[in-house]
Amino acid sequence: MCDFLMTQESVMMRAFKNPGFHERQSSAAQARSKALALYRNRPAVDPAVLAERIARQERRVAGEEAKRSASRQAKAEAKASARTHQIEVAALAEHRGVSPTKPC
Repeated sequence: MCDFLMTQESVMMRAFKNPGFHERQSSAAQARSKALALYRNRPAVDPAVLAERIARQERRVAGEEAKRSASRQAKAEAKASARTHQIEVAALAEHRGVSPTKPC
């Protein structure tokens, strides 16, 4: 039984032939030419569709910029509010004669 497997395996292995350099080069050239043919045969983009894509992209970018701007403004307002609160606490503590940094 083992001899049968060896014989069948050796027959299968003999059937495979390693492609040579020229065969690999020609198959690569054929694949390249097929890919280029697919690229060349694509229909042109309709100008109206292209304009719509560009407009959609610009609206998306403008929306993202508006969100970033609102976020920056909110952070700046929060920082200013915190600073104002800190100044008010320090002024009140000074008026009362208590140090604002030391706990009572």
